[in-house]
Amino acid sequence: MAKDSFWFAHDSNAQDDIKLMKIRRIYSFWGIGLYWCIVERLRATTEYQWPDSPTDMGFLCETVNCLDEAKFMLFIADTIRFELFTRADGQFFSQSLIDRMRKWDAKKRAGSQGGKRSGEARAKQTRSKTPSKREANAKQVREENIREEKTTTTVEAAEEKMNRLKTQWLGETGIMGSLCANNNLKPEWLSGLIDYFLNLKNSTGEIAAPDFQLRRNFVYWIPTKGKELVHQWIRNRVGEYAKYAKPGT
Repeated sequence: MAKDSFWFAHDSNAQDDIKLMKIRRIYSFWGIGLYWCIVERLRATTEYQWPDSPTDMGFLCETVNCLDEAKFMLFIADTIRFELFTRADGQFFSQSLIDRMRKWDAKKRAGSQGGKRSGEARAKQTRSKTPSKREANAKQVREENIREEKTTTTVEAAEEKMNRLKTQWLGETGIMGSLCANNNLKPEWLSGLIDYFLNLKNSTGEIAAPDFQLRRNFVYWIPTKGKELVHQWIRNRVGEYAKYAKPGT
């Protein structure tokens, strides 16, 4: 492995990035550490990308020493939602890392001090024309607060929200596939479990919680209660689950 493969640039105040602040709010510093582990793993690849198949993403989970694959897949979905990582053309990558490394590779190939000074001059000129990172973050926070205030003025009906979340979760095949594999569940059982979970949250008023919180709670609920619940349905031959009961039981 070449010596420079241990190196990549990142801002010294990256922890103040609004996207990483969202990850820290959801996953605490476990999420920040996992994010940088994934970035380092991508940095070590030739094209700074990782194949985006379920098997390859499961292997990525292992290579960064994450022991909970379902939680890992949930984390990946959130980082993509916050635009920290990207999925495109069958690849998983950080556009920010690729952009930085392309600049580094270009400078390395040029190999001239004059080229280096020219690049630094252009970077300085660009910084002078653009707002500081702190100003950009402050603007983004203000815009998000405005959007949240507008959202709160129209409360989504509970039934509409439950239908929307069910459709969204069932469409997240990577996360739900890992959840089934890790808990010995059949994918076709998820629909009933999601209905039960969302109706339970609606009865307690918790359905008003943010989407990401409900999905995270569902992922944690499956191994603690959901898995046993579906097996009770099978034993008691409840509805469509009766066909999974063993004869004579």
